[in-house]
Amino acid sequence: MLMYNTVCYLQNHKTGSTFVDAFLLEHCKEPLRPYHKHSVVITHEPKVFYFTNVREPVALYRSLYAYGVDGRGEVYERLCAHGRADLYTATPDGFTRWLTFILAPQNAPYLHPAYTPALASMLGFMSWRFLRLACLHFQKNALSISSGAQLATLIRTTYFMSTVLRQETLRADLAALVTHQLKHAIRDVPAALAWITHTANVNTSSASERPTSDFDTAATRELIAAREVFLYETFYNTPSNETVTTTEP
Repeated sequence: MLMYNTVCYLQNHKTGSTFVDAFLLEHCKEPLRPYHKHSVVITHEPKVFYFTNVREPVALYRSLYAYGVDGRGEVYERLCAHGRADLYTATPDGFTRWLTFILAPQNAPYLHPAYTPALASMLGFMSWRFLRLACLHFQKNALSISSGAQLATLIRTTYFMSTVLRQETLRADLAALVTHQLKHAIRDVPAALAWITHTANVNTSSASERPTSDFDTAATRELIAAREVFLYETFYNTPSNETVTTTEP
């Protein structure tokens, strides 16, 4: 989380957050408060502009897997700690095996202690990661949820994001903020826009260079679509039947 006087950016894993981090640290003119990366908001301040990122779920899972193949990431470390490093092999079959394992509700605690099997039966891991940032006290309050209706109510009553940037159009979305909602907090708008246009992607994984089609199959799309209903319905309408192609800021 990057918290300034009137701007707060919540870092969602593998959605281009390192790119936005670097941008704000260089171009936001407001004083930065002490922060911890990927932390959540404890108290909502009405005058603050809150935003985060989202990413198409197939590409998001693929990126998370590729990051683990490179030996990096929180999920990779958790699975290794539980003796499941064998799930990471740089092959399409390896991705399917890994995906099947982490999407199974009974394996949810491997991913995060607060992501319980009961919650995982209603909400995919990537949706959970997003909502813990986007809804006030979601990580704690979701533990008492026992139905889809309760989950929907919790989201509706605690969601506080001012806007959400899509990874697929991240540069354009960020530039739009710089010229509108964030303009007051940017030191030099033309310089900021130039930075967005010309700065190279950051924090990518070498395994992500493998063609997307090797991993994006009908089977993987079906598995992910069944789990990530919230992300698809909220940001992507419906799962795509075509191969997903993205860049990685």
